[in-house]
Order: sequence, then structure tokens, then C-alpha cells
Amino acid sequence: MSLNNNILVKLENTGVMLDNKWLVKGVSLEVKKGKIVTLIGPNGSGKSTTAKIALGIYKNIEGKVEKFTDKIGYVPQKISIDWTLPIRVSDFMLLTEVLTNDEINNALKLTGVENLKNNDLRNLSGGEFQRVLIARAISKKPDLLVLDEPVQGVDFKGELALYELIKKISEKLGCGILLIFYMWLCLQQIMFYALMVMYVAQELLKQLLKIVNTKSYLEIVHLQYYQFMNTTTIILIQQMGQ
Repeated sequence: MSLNNNILVKLENTGVMLDNKWLVKGVSLEVKKGKIVTLIGPNGSGKSTTAKIALGIYKNIEGKVEKFTDKIGYVPQKISIDWTLPIRVSDFMLLTEVLTNDEINNALKLTGVENLKNNDLRNLSGGEFQRVLIARAISKKPDLLVLDEPVQGVDFKGELALYELIKKISEKLGCGILLIFYMWLCLQQIMFYALMVMYVAQELLKQLLKIVNTKSYLEIVHLQYYQFMNTTTIILIQQMGQ
């Protein structure tokens, strides 16, 4: 499909029900070219389900999904690898895509791990492995990049570096990014890349504010918010308890 006013994917009042239980319900959002949309919520709130709706993985859904591009990169929350098998980073890049050597090199360079091209995947740190996963997802220069909890297994310093990398990828490739974070993990970063709150689950917001209970910390959060407020839209996903 052709791009519609830079909109890459649009969800209108979408939801998925499984075994008479809503996995997620009533979610509306759109991801535009060059913008980052962040989904935040606790476990079971429907973040990954919403991302899969946007990707077109779920077919029997409530609401409406419109995709205006087929060039999509995806880093799932979990990936199954037989860690007993020796596999180089360059080989891993080729597992699901036919890539030229230049495409591999450019993707690894953009994510800062070009020096690891011939390293064994088993010997990478958590942060290095996440960068390789992202490199594989951007190797074909997608219009839309979906990242499901890309900082899991990474220390705090590595988290900050990955946030900067994601922002860099958006600017360099001009792609739209749908970014997913676990609520408590991203609490410190909730305003880090924010442009505006499009959908606010009121009770969830109250829970977040109870945790942030010191004036000095609030000042730091607001400083980060204003510094990056031209970058990202944040969407808070309400936990589905029924």
C-alpha cells in the first residue's frame, strides 16, 4: 500500500478476544513515518497483542486496522535459539533474510556492533545481542519498525544507550517505530521521549504517580520530558482484568 499522509499503520478501536476474555480492547493509535509511538503497561495489559494487531498477525479482531506499507521490521519479545550451536553474528543475520554483505555491514554499523560480525552469538552480552537483533530488523531499511521490550536483559547504562540508538535509527532511516516497554521497567523513562499522551488509562497513571513520590525525582522526569518532547508519543495501555 502507498503511504497515506505519512501514516504507516492505523488502529481504530481494536481488540482481540481469546477464550471469552479480552486480551486487549478499545485501542486506537497511528504510527507515522519518522515518529516513535511507545506502548507502556504491566504484564497482561495487551502491549504485545496490540503490536501483533498492528503487524497483522491476529486476523479475527474487533475494530479496524489499516497498513500503508509492507516494509516492516520486527524484534519480538522472545526469540528461540539453540545456544548449544555455534553461530556467528553474520550467519544469524541471514537466518530469515537474503542480505548482501553491504546490507549486513550497514545494519551492524548503524547499531554499533559492526566489530562483532564474525563473533559467536553465544559470547555476546545482553546489550550486544539486542543490537544485533535490531540490526537484523533494520537490514532492509523498513518503513515501520516494531520493537517489543528491546531493553530486556540489559543493564541501566545499556538501556540508556539503546534509547539513544532507537532515536538515532528513527532519524537516520526516517522510519516510524512502535516501541513496547514493561511498565515498571520504563517508569524512569516514561517522559524520556514523550510528545503527548494520546490514550491515558487513569487508574494506571495513578499507580505510576504513586511510585514517583519525591520532588527531586519529579523534577528530573519533567526535565527529560521537555528535553525530548518533540520525539515520541506515549500511549498507556490499561490492564485488561476481564
